[in-house]
Amino acid sequence: MKLYIIRHGETKWNREGRMQGWLDSELTKEAEMKAKNLHEKLKPKRFDKVYSSDLNRAINTAKLVSGFSNEKIIKKRELREIELGKWQGMLFKDIKKEYPKLLDIYFNDSENYNPADSENFCDLYNRINKFLEEIKDLNDKNILIVTHGVTMIAILNIIRGIGIKDFWNMEVPDGLTPVIYKYEDDKFELLDTDL
Repeated sequence: MKLYIIRHGETKWNREGRMQGWLDSELTKEAEMKAKNLHEKLKPKRFDKVYSSDLNRAINTAKLVSGFSNEKIIKKRELREIELGKWQGMLFKDIKKEYPKLLDIYFNDSENYNPADSENFCDLYNRINKFLEEIKDLNDKNILIVTHGVTMIAILNIIRGIGIKDFWNMEVPDGLTPVIYKYEDDKFELLDTDL
């Protein structure tokens, strides 16, 4: 089975520098065009299933990339972005000013990031592990997974055996750039992502 994992396309809030978390923002027109272009490149793969976060920015990306109808897309709460509490909807520059210590813990001491009003990285890993266990037994050939930046890092970290301590070992992936893994004999193998 091959997993095509992508982050949703750029949203208006991404462009403004706002943290989204579980709040939503529309895809930009450029993101919609890029998703349609990716659809043409991936069309020969013929996805057996399409999984998406249940947030609209991911669902709309999944529809454009896969060509699947809304009803055929399997919406999973487990694939949502990390919940960010009061940071949701705030500009990143304002978070840096108002919450410098907590933001430092978020990026540099992820194991100890545990605010009262949002999700921590252990919660995120637990729900991603639940999702990955659910799909491991599928007999499908090609699966598209559309998620969010921090959640995509969590998926890739879990697949590669990287714990929360080293969570930020990579940048947040660009939207609509697939990372492709083959899952066979209870192992994940990174495949060439050149489409």
